[in-house]
Amino acid sequence: MNYIDKETDAWPLTVEAIAQAHPEWANPWLLPRYASITEAQAPDYDRLTHKLVRKTVLDVMDGEHVWDWETVPLDAQELADVQAQEQARRQAQLETIRLARRVTKRQALLALWDLCGIKEADVLAVIAAEQDENARYRTQIDWQGAAYIEHDSSTVLMLAQALNITQRLGELFDYAAAQ
Repeated sequence: MNYIDKETDAWPLTVEAIAQAHPEWANPWLLPRYASITEAQAPDYDRLTHKLVRKTVLDVMDGEHVWDWETVPLDAQELADVQAQEQARRQAQLETIRLARRVTKRQALLALWDLCGIKEADVLAVIAAEQDENARYRTQIDWQGAAYIEHDSSTVLMLAQALNITQRLGELFDYAAAQ
């Protein structure tokens, strides 16, 4: 708890500071010259554009001294820092979502078979039908060499379109993850 010295207007004063100033008193902060300061609740504000700072002047409400908050805009450096932190937070969140939306190839193949009746041979036929040799080879390597199948990979999106299951990707990945 903080106090104000009503005679000198010095504040914020701690109990320890007041006790040191008046060693002859058992509880000097109870002297009439001192008044407790009520700390106001911090208001809601947009943390991406503003910050809270304590007011430098106490408000007096119903005879009580209230130390209130003030919402001020972030300066350019603070704004850049907050934006960088927010971007890093979003990236981490997206990465978490991406990792949560990946399954083993075994899980993916079982989901394709159980829900769509699609076999791995059907997937390989789509890859083999790719006209562009470079794209075909890259897709083949990506499919055959993948330990995990990721929901948003270009290979999965291309195969889903060719197999006409794009609208069911979410359902397929949910089912596969449960296997």
